[in-house]
Amino acid sequence: MVGAILCNFVVSFFDHISVYKSIYQTHTKPSDQHDYYRKRPKKQPSPLYREVLIRAHKPQNPRSKEKDMKIIISKSKHISGDRMGKTRVKSDIPKWRKRGFRSEVALVKNLQKHGYKAVRVPVSNPSLNPLPDIIARQDQHIYAFEVKKAQDYAYFPRRQVEKLFCFLDQLIPVHPKYKHTILAAHFGRRWIFREINWNTWEKGELPEQVRVMKKDKGNFRL
Repeated sequence: MVGAILCNFVVSFFDHISVYKSIYQTHTKPSDQHDYYRKRPKKQPSPLYREVLIRAHKPQNPRSKEKDMKIIISKSKHISGDRMGKTRVKSDIPKWRKRGFRSEVALVKNLQKHGYKAVRVPVSNPSLNPLPDIIARQDQHIYAFEVKKAQDYAYFPRRQVEKLFCFLDQLIPVHPKYKHTILAAHFGRRWIFREINWNTWEKGELPEQVRVMKKDKGNFRL
């Protein structure tokens, strides 16, 4: 008895569904029947991927193909950065070294303007090597310069001052009164020159570091 009732219920349920479906199809447009099942629009490919597809299907010779791949690789590096299309140029020379280079070139020109024979040592000079930043000569006098670019004050460590004395002592065969160790601090348009006495180095009385401030007065003039 119960099985027969359930069977009749299921049959009538599916009959109602088929009737409702036929009514819906007659009263709706064909384009509206599948609105609910429409898929979301696909995302547009990135400009780089689109360019790869275009270049892949374009007939090219091996040389131009290799050149295009280099362009694509360089663009992919730019896109993978923090900002789209903005490149970061990384220089091998640190910023502090660039500032020091400009100051050294400016000082060489200034020395030549005042009648000195001056040259810049064109190497990235470690502090352990006894080489100054600038070597200058006027008459019989030889000058070894250590140059620092700063805003308010410049520090010259003891080892950098000692290397100037070592250079003059080992490589310049003249009397010590003709040898001059000069610390040059560059503060924008202002230069301050401080000469370290030769006897201070011979007696081993050099300080751990020499500080030159923008408001100081130097003891050496060009």
